[in-house]
Amino acid sequence: MSVPRDERRFGESSPGSNPLERSPVDRIAIEHPTHCAAEVGWVADVVFRERFGLEIETVVGTSGRGICIRRGDRKLTLSAEFFENADRAWGSAETATEVQSGEWDVAAEGLGEGLLHRTVPIPFGRPGISIDECGDVAVRADLLGTIFFHLSRYEEFCRPDRDQHGRFPGKASYAARLGMLDRPLADELIEVLWNAMRRVWPDLRRPTSTGRVELSCDVDWLYDAAAMRPAAMIRRLGSLARSGDWGAAVEASRDLARRCAGGSRACPSRRGLERLMHDAERRDLRGVFNFIPTTTDPDRDGDNRPGDPAVATLLSEIHRRGHEIGVHPGYASAEHPDVIADGVATFRRRLAELGIEQGRLSSRQHFLRWCPHRTAAGLDAAGVDVDTTLGFADRPGFRCGTSHEFTMYDCVGRRPLRLRQRPLVAMEWSYLSPEHLAFEPGRRMATALCELRRRCLHYGGTFTLLWHNSMLFSPRLRSTLHAALDGVVP
Repeated sequence: MSVPRDERRFGESSPGSNPLERSPVDRIAIEHPTHCAAEVGWVADVVFRERFGLEIETVVGTSGRGICIRRGDRKLTLSAEFFENADRAWGSAETATEVQSGEWDVAAEGLGEGLLHRTVPIPFGRPGISIDECGDVAVRADLLGTIFFHLSRYEEFCRPDRDQHGRFPGKASYAARLGMLDRPLADELIEVLWNAMRRVWPDLRRPTSTGRVELSCDVDWLYDAAAMRPAAMIRRLGSLARSGDWGAAVEASRDLARRCAGGSRACPSRRGLERLMHDAERRDLRGVFNFIPTTTDPDRDGDNRPGDPAVATLLSEIHRRGHEIGVHPGYASAEHPDVIADGVATFRRRLAELGIEQGRLSSRQHFLRWCPHRTAAGLDAAGVDVDTTLGFADRPGFRCGTSHEFTMYDCVGRRPLRLRQRPLVAMEWSYLSPEHLAFEPGRRMATALCELRRRCLHYGGTFTLLWHNSMLFSPRLRSTLHAALDGVVP
């Protein structure tokens, strides 16, 4: 009887398969001790199978302390310091905070090919490699443990730091404390690992990717309250004029005229959706538009629901134009899997009623609220296929250390999930909010976005950009968005 894929251990051969039927070129064996066996198996699957395209067979319970990768009669050994420490006190703050701050000059070791920086931070293990007389390589840094640390968001699982919305703040993260949140540190270490493997097996090959750009929008507010009230719109016009933002003031005056003549469709937030779809289509991009399915917090969950006739018309239009529609679970859902499940089920029913069929359902949590103990498992149980929440609200950059999509891990149940994560790299409000970076739209913000875009594409990942439909009310905002999409600073 065959065994379903999800019931097999990562790397375990399917029943009846013959290892000899596969070429030795695309198959490796991974041997490791019993500590953190599930975690080692998961990160090995993500790195070696998903990223390198290799078939893996795991052997658990070896007597050595490190992780040994074998292919033919050659081997590569890695430190397993993180897994050894974590296994003794899983989830304790000490295992996530007692990290080193040293850097490793991998270029000097001949392992820097494909990297944008010659050094990488090493929180676990220590820098350096050794090569024996047979050409086998031992890496003293804990590469797989550090990659696990980034991808799984283990530090958020262990540490209590939270902001006023219950979110782990980006400024408290390990990468931000190093001043390296703008670097995809997991991707860099994956490149170092690949270079070490190529040092041992020069004939190894892997799939390549040129990377891509994804424009997404969380439709929190379909109607701009100020634009719907002429008196409020006049006050906004005066404020913009006094601030010297004449471009936005001209736009506001036009919005006022449209509102008086055209009603709700003239609202700038509604027109912002049209602009985002147009901007994506001009660049042959498939936009992603996320809608809140049910009200979980009346003060924070926006003004539109899939059951509203106007929203139903909009959903049908987005689908007709070839874009993706995602679910945006409400503010109070992150800690409550039952609320997530209810919202997802309601959203699926509404899409079915509208005749909208999509291959898979993606999600992003409202306010980017994420509970490391409950949200991922809740989304997984609700049948969501891909989540795109994991970027920080207060800082742009690489929350998971990568811009590649990957299978998620549940640190509570200590098990891999079916749910995949496509990390959020940048949100416009992280730059613009006075509480965060307080940038003005324009050249400085465009330069920062373009650099993040460049780094994503360099490592073959996805530059996932979130731009709200309510944040396109001025020419400077729109030109900044266009610069980020095109990678060209005006």
